[in-house]
Amino acid sequence: MLRFESIDVRATMHEVSVTHRPFHPAFADVVPYATAVVRSADGPRMWLVVRCDPADVTSGSPVTIGLDRFGVPHAVLDRPGIQRLRR
Repeated sequence: MLRFESIDVRATMHEVSVTHRPFHPAFADVVPYATAVVRSADGPRMWLVVRCDPADVTSGSPVTIGLDRFGVPHAVLDRPGIQRLRR
């Protein structure tokens, strides 16, 4: 049986991808955006949207895993001076 478990919100980005072309016209206003495979300090890996300027995203950067108002997980860079985007 599957169940939800808590994980550490501290994580590290591994593979990173920046999308410049929308896959559908309805998403034209959100490009470019970054997605990354992040690894939690506890070990699990997940593919998440990174909430920041895509130019600031690099593999190996520390991130914090958060939830938006709908409960969808995302990653936020843990570097001072980085502007966090709200979408």
